[in-house]
Amino acid sequence: WRSRATTSVGAAIASISVLSIGMNIVFIRVLNVDRLADAAVPAVVLGAWLMVMVGQWARTTRHGIRLGVATLFAVFVLVTSAAVAHSSEFGSHLRSGRAFEGVESIRDRFVVVWYELGRLPQETSDYRLNQRDEDPRWEYLRYLRACTRPSDRLFVGGNMPQLYYFSERRFAAGQSVFMSNFYTSRRDQQLAVDRLHRQSVPIAVVESPRNEAGTFWSDYPIVADYVNENYEEVGEFLWSKDFPMSVFVERRRMRVGIYEPLGLPCF
Repeated sequence: WRSRATTSVGAAIASISVLSIGMNIVFIRVLNVDRLADAAVPAVVLGAWLMVMVGQWARTTRHGIRLGVATLFAVFVLVTSAAVAHSSEFGSHLRSGRAFEGVESIRDRFVVVWYELGRLPQETSDYRLNQRDEDPRWEYLRYLRACTRPSDRLFVGGNMPQLYYFSERRFAAGQSVFMSNFYTSRRDQQLAVDRLHRQSVPIAVVESPRNEAGTFWSDYPIVADYVNENYEEVGEFLWSKDFPMSVFVERRRMRVGIYEPLGLPCF
């Protein structure tokens, strides 16, 4: 029985090891923090198994060795916890949640977040604008909704799926994001372009051509050429710090007006 159990554990660990190596190669081929969680799962399972095996081995050794192993485990847990807290900006989340201001502040913040998350997209952006929020992104989101029809689609050349939610427009080209070298083969890019031909897509929000941190223009040259040929750039805004986004509009589509707050065309 013990022999069969040991064989089963060994096979499972070997399988997870192969999976971990494969995921590291496939998922972490570019510097994208969003993919680390996917690749971390097999590594976490292997690490937990390794810690148990080392602990079982240490129990059969001298007291000094057991003490040393226990100390290493404690240091490992502390360092890992500190790294996770730093990378997840744990402290800033506690501050934004007003966790250090007392129970009443936490309760008030909970009520505000609950209320805001329960809003519809239009109510949320309208509320922000009415409060004179200085974040220009809200005005651009309102533009996308006000100057396109509900049947139109929105093309986003980057990784900003929240634009679809707040603009209440479906994604174009059959892809919600263009990032991390996904679907960059010639066949996949041509398929995206063919879909754009068939869809009504008056506005495209794309990583700025002047954005050195962007990857859309280099990773998706066929789609980028289509955007350049059929759209013209009419505006630019900062989506996040040092990450500008450009607004492109279809060249040959009839314009029905101007969105006065931004001076951009409506369709």
